[in-house]
Amino acid sequence: MASSRNYLEFILDQLSGMDGIRFRYMMGEYVLYYRDRLFGGIYDDRLLVKDIPAARELMPNASLELPYEGGSYMLLVDGVDDRDVLRELIEAMYPHLPEAKINIHPPSGWFFTCGQSPLFLAPHVERVSLTASRGPLLISFSSY
Repeated sequence: MASSRNYLEFILDQLSGMDGIRFRYMMGEYVLYYRDRLFGGIYDDRLLVKDIPAARELMPNASLELPYEGGSYMLLVDGVDDRDVLRELIEAMYPHLPEAKINIHPPSGWFFTCGQSPLFLAPHVERVSLTASRGPLLISFSSY
């Protein structure tokens, strides 16, 4: 069963005081991000968050639920009516969530610029990964 847009709007309204909340629609469900880090999602009109120690500490009695068949277990958030509890939970989880990783799969022959210097991707370059953290932008190349 797909999640309803009404439930998504309710959860987004509950999180409206937090900057950096966004969602992505994926196969009938909604994946939720805080400051570009995936923290959970809405699956079958249930708010589920990643099963990490920071979340377990704040919700010790939360049940483990499958978001979809074949997925990894996640924690069910029961207190969705309390904005402060939701905000505390997501902010506590944030430092323990993996940083966002941007993968670009350009066709061979694309040009990028790095400062003032052009960067040409030769045909043998398969992938360019950009990782943005609080430091400089890291660029790595993968070949066949």
